[in-house]
Amino acid sequence: STGYFQDRLNLSANVVWDFRSHSGALLPEISWRFSDAVSATFGVGVFTGGWTRRLRGINDFSANDDNLLTEFTYVENGLSPVRDLDHVYFKLRYAF
Repeated sequence: STGYFQDRLNLSANVVWDFRSHSGALLPEISWRFSDAVSATFGVGVFTGGWTRRLRGINDFSANDDNLLTEFTYVENGLSPVRDLDHVYFKLRYAF
């Protein structure tokens, strides 16, 4: 995070990475302060992740079919369940 032009322009970015599940997020944001009362912010959220193959347990309680003759199941860990929820936002703020 940093500020330019006497902190009228503020840039920030957050990066999240889960090494165990190979999933993550990139959250950049740019903000412009027009005056002490009015500011505008633009940002995006980009998520990544995927399915991971795991060994099935002895008593596997999952949504898989019991007729599957495999010892593996597929799970979504970390940030993987939100990987399709990418978003763009614009925020206009007025303080009085």
